[in-house]
Amino acid sequence: RPTVVIGATDTAVPNTLFSTGYTISDKITVIAASAKNHGDFVSAVTQLATDLRQQGIITNKQKADLVSAAANSDIGK
Repeated sequence: RPTVVIGATDTAVPNTLFSTGYTISDKITVIAASAKNHGDFVSAVTQLATDLRQQGIITNKQKADLVSAAANSDIGK
């Protein structure tokens, strides 16, 4: 997908492809698979979004959009 989708929410954040062959969505899928619960999922997505922001890959608004979508998802519930 061209944008990151979390749960049923299309965040409109570009689904960046990294040199490793992974996309942002791939990373979130891995997070979802290993999350112990919803809070753990949201926390891990927040950390990923923070890292992506610090690297200049996403904007502050995009970071907020990713975190919001994670928090409003049913993943880990």
